[in-house]
Amino acid sequence: MASSVNANVSTSIYCQACGAINPAQATHCFACGQPLSPVTGGTGATTNPLTGLLLSDVIIHQRYRILEVLSAGEVSTVYKAQDIQFGNRVVALKEIGQNQQSTQEVQDAAELIEAGKREMLLLASLIHPNLPRIYEYFVENQRWYFVMDFLEGETLETYLGKRKNRALPVKEVLDSGIQLATVLDYLHLSQSPLGLKDLKMSSIWRTPDGKLYLLDTGMVPPAAAMSQSRSVYSLGRILRRLQAGKMSLRALLHIALPKLRKRSRRAQSLPLKRLIQQMIHKDVHKRPFMSLVMIRQELQQQELQLLATEQTPTPSLKKRLLSRRSLLKVGGFVGLAAASGTLAWLVESQVLNIVPHPVYSPNMGGTICTYNTGSGVLGVAWSPDGMRLAMGNANGHVQAWDANTGLHVIDFQAPHLWRRIEDVIWLPEGNAIAAGGDDSIVWVWNAATGRLQRTYAGHTNWVITLASSPDGKYIASGSFDTTVQVWGVAGGQQAVIYRGHTDKICSVAWSPDSRYIASASYDATVQVWEAATGRPVYTYSGHAVPVYTVAWSPDGKHIASGDVGGTVLVWPVALFESDGQQQQDPVTYNQQGGYQHSPVEAVTWSPDSRYVASISHDVQIWNSFTGEQIFTYTHHIFAVQSVAWSPNGRYIASGGIEGTVQVWNALIKQGKG
Repeated sequence: MASSVNANVSTSIYCQACGAINPAQATHCFACGQPLSPVTGGTGATTNPLTGLLLSDVIIHQRYRILEVLSAGEVSTVYKAQDIQFGNRVVALKEIGQNQQSTQEVQDAAELIEAGKREMLLLASLIHPNLPRIYEYFVENQRWYFVMDFLEGETLETYLGKRKNRALPVKEVLDSGIQLATVLDYLHLSQSPLGLKDLKMSSIWRTPDGKLYLLDTGMVPPAAAMSQSRSVYSLGRILRRLQAGKMSLRALLHIALPKLRKRSRRAQSLPLKRLIQQMIHKDVHKRPFMSLVMIRQELQQQELQLLATEQTPTPSLKKRLLSRRSLLKVGGFVGLAAASGTLAWLVESQVLNIVPHPVYSPNMGGTICTYNTGSGVLGVAWSPDGMRLAMGNANGHVQAWDANTGLHVIDFQAPHLWRRIEDVIWLPEGNAIAAGGDDSIVWVWNAATGRLQRTYAGHTNWVITLASSPDGKYIASGSFDTTVQVWGVAGGQQAVIYRGHTDKICSVAWSPDSRYIASASYDATVQVWEAATGRPVYTYSGHAVPVYTVAWSPDGKHIASGDVGGTVLVWPVALFESDGQQQQDPVTYNQQGGYQHSPVEAVTWSPDSRYVASISHDVQIWNSFTGEQIFTYTHHIFAVQSVAWSPNGRYIASGGIEGTVQVWNALIKQGKG
């Protein structure tokens, strides 16, 4: 590529000052008037005077050695470079400037250059494992440079072509779909001007280890950006191509499934084919509503089921399982198998080696018990006395167990709930459970009988988060409709609607004295306001990206908030309770391990306010005063979505996308606090 680029111009001179291209005989630049250097390319030259491209082995910014030209466009060039100050790591260096030959071209390029700079600066603010990361940018010789990940590999289109367009294994298609659904959902929720006009095989980069990156992000007007439904459709077409290879859309939609030869492969691929058919149905009005989150979770469930089929139990094990249909002993806890659905998960649990676990471990992180719920767990909560556990999952169910015996106490289900429970809480007196989800309604049940006590229908979009006032009189519910609504538990009457946020609500938390509510939002703020009146008290703007979770310390002195970039900040309530002067710097904790930049889904405090547990793909416990990491719990198969610390401080319950709630020892060793 470099040789073809260098041969592009042979009778012109590149201006070192402004980047314009001048006739070879010119002595001064027509665009900026600066003297032009002769076309010699002699010792000391950093650019090819014929093309304006940086020469190999040139070092710019006193740090980056140019290795080769990867691509050259109208206003930008991408180089492969070496970072000589950071272990000689290889990076991609994107240069934005102008290589135009006329005054009109220079003027026309100005807007493109500005748009390119804005696009790169916006991309730098987006942090996601499936987007190229921008580490640094600088200006040199009137040109902008952006230091980015250098990605080995090829486009998905090239990769499939090398396979002669043969279909990919189901497992690989599922993994690709999960990655793409996750990053597309992130782009939609980030509310960034960056977007995708369409999703194409040529705009997806695949590394040799199978990781995918979106390359074709750009500044697009709202009307041109893909809607959520359009993204689902485009993703469906990509998955169809990966699964079917060269098979036509018509063939996929009308394939005679019983004629497929290999029964095992057919069984593995059928659920995926059905999902794809829904995503790309030719009649848009007949496509069921599916968000990218739903698509991702469905793909993850299929991946889990595929794992189960690859570890099919022997006939003797199946017979042994069927003979124990009434009771299952789970690490000393007894789970009642009273229905056929329960029997199904008993078999699955044995297949996946989820149980048994030890009854008690004196070591931190020892798993006490694992409950399999059958679907991704999005909310988990302890009863106030620590005797029972409740969870809400992606299938619209709320289930409760006795934490001492493991007995399944009751299974609730909202009569009209569409598909998902987003959050579940136990009311302070322990006699009721509340849950909210994608039907925009909050449901409250009697915890002992399962009888529906009341509903609250004040929201116009998904109810994402719930919190009960410590005195038990009110519930605060946060929604994608950008409001937090406070309403009475006794009669369901609305008390306050808080409208201070400009984007979706992610999390709410009450102060221990019931005076204040803290709410976290996609608008990158945490806002504290009076629960009784809705009067704003303080806006915390320490996060630069959407804030997913907020939790008030039990002693009432600090607030912990976690964001989509993998950072948790612990900041003092004294910011707004005293004279407004900051008493101390916030404690910053960045998720450790391989998921530093993954969103922090939730945080929970230990009852003594000394420790915080934060979740992403695992659960990490750390000192709230120093930010020192104490322990990481890694027993979930997929990402962790919910977490709760038991009232006595001894245990943590965590819920994962794979459909399990795991209870484990959270005792901190002496000397660590």
